[in-house]
Amino acid sequence: MNRSTPLALTIAAFATLHDANTACATDYAYTTLNDPSAIGIYGTSFGTYVFGISGSTVVGTFGDPTGAWHGFSETGGAYTTFDATGASVTDLYGISGTTMVGSFGDGPVGVSGQPVHGFSVSGGTYSTIDYPGLTPGYGKTWVYGISGNTLVGTYQTAPLDYAHGFTLTDGAYTPLNAPAAYNTVARGISGNTAVGYFNDNSGVHGFTEEGGNFTTLDVPGANSTKAYGIDGDTVVGTFDDGGLDSGFVDIGGVYTTLAVPNPNLVNGNYYNTYATGVSGSNVVGYFVDTYGNAHGFIATPIPEPASLSLLVVGGMGLLARRRKMAH
Repeated sequence: MNRSTPLALTIAAFATLHDANTACATDYAYTTLNDPSAIGIYGTSFGTYVFGISGSTVVGTFGDPTGAWHGFSETGGAYTTFDATGASVTDLYGISGTTMVGSFGDGPVGVSGQPVHGFSVSGGTYSTIDYPGLTPGYGKTWVYGISGNTLVGTYQTAPLDYAHGFTLTDGAYTPLNAPAAYNTVARGISGNTAVGYFNDNSGVHGFTEEGGNFTTLDVPGANSTKAYGIDGDTVVGTFDDGGLDSGFVDIGGVYTTLAVPNPNLVNGNYYNTYATGVSGSNVVGYFVDTYGNAHGFIATPIPEPASLSLLVVGGMGLLARRRKMAH
């Protein structure tokens, strides 16, 4: 395990609104997360990807200077490296409480066509997850999210097969395949609702699914939409509007865009931004900078001016009351 001081940079920025039916946008403060072990020869992180969050703990994956990939968790600035047992590559995608989920490869690094296995780990108890009926030596299982005792993920049975989603509850697998789709990727879950994206003849669309009922999510004006995470009624993901990729937050059909600002104003005002997980009002993900380096982030809502005014007025009233009581 590796614990060290984080390299964090807090950037205050505006998240612009992408839905004309909404009265006002939400502002976010972006905190950049770079696993110290991912530092390259030029002193910058070239591969830190944040995928999930639960409370104050985030999880993700980083690439080290040797080209190897490792999972990590971060809480309060302390980073812990996680490598699955016998793995050559480890990705941590989701977390709920003390349980983390992800996927690993146990074949040679850099060799394509190797099997991928899902896993969950909690309190030292480690379980490997392989979707039933996969082709020996190739089958791939990715476990992306967890809610309660239910896992959500995606599998491929053979080299030419498309992706298929699934949930796993107490050992029972349930397939998730969007209607009319030839490719379905299930990425997140909260309670009984799963999210992800699918491909059909018209393009790429996000979805929510509950009890076998699929609802399509398309960010207005986007060429493609992918949903990655969910917490309660908040869904996060990414979309392409013909320019840069941007993250989004969807609360009850109201979409807010997330775009990490580019302070150098090189190749645009914002970086390609991907929102991958949510816990409460905090959104996590990663962005890719001008040089192609990936950096994780946490986006935290900034109180709107009206809310700040109420806080100030309330604070003044409380102070006046305390002064009066003191006399």
